[in-house]
Amino acid sequence: GDVHGQYYDVLRLFEYGGSPEDMNYLFLGDYVDRGKNSIETITLLLAFKVRYPENFFILRGNHECASVNRLYGFFDECKRRYNI
Repeated sequence: GDVHGQYYDVLRLFEYGGSPEDMNYLFLGDYVDRGKNSIETITLLLAFKVRYPENFFILRGNHECASVNRLYGFFDECKRRYNI
């Protein structure tokens, strides 16, 4: 399902499913918007993709585009947290 910035739920997923070092993961998009920790969520997923490129796969969902980011909150989260 979509994680939508639910960072602690993503951490719990890895806690139950195992480390990406040992398991394969496929995420189908919609990592940001709506939740309070979209920045942490997308950063963690991108870091795992860089660290475990053979085990970790991420696709872009409709929330990973600028127009949707502006509408559903990720853009505002970035502006608020980084004073942009």
